[in-house]
Amino acid sequence: MAMPMKKLIIVIAIALQVTSASAADATLRLSCEGMVTVTDKVTVTDNTKMEADAKPEPVTANVIVDFTDRTVQGLFYLQSSLDYQVKITAMNKATVTFGGISDSKAISGKIDRVTGDMSATSVSTEPEGLILLKTYALKCRPVQRML
Repeated sequence: MAMPMKKLIIVIAIALQVTSASAADATLRLSCEGMVTVTDKVTVTDNTKMEADAKPEPVTANVIVDFTDRTVQGLFYLQSSLDYQVKITAMNKATVTFGGISDSKAISGKIDRVTGDMSATSVSTEPEGLILLKTYALKCRPVQRML
């Protein structure tokens, strides 16, 4: 039995909406605000000195979580002048864990998908022995992409 044209159009429209929703669910865009604490360590021969006056400073970031590619992008421009992606290392309905290493930089972190809390730590090393540690504590909320 042939399906009437009106019903066929409705079925196609529903299928397109499901496909669009699936593609949209594959990417999560977040606007994040919070604090970053920067700590400098200077290595002198075998001794390490940590600066005790590290104070939290306000920071904002736009983060993109791509569940299809399993990457997180956007927070890392705060660590260097380049914006690069790191891999999602684990995820479930409650959390997304990510991490990666690039040149002399490493970052790891976690996003709580229920509360929107994000914590991350980045470490940068310089040839002269300077180690820069950044600890992020952010509150994120989903945003919609503007057309």
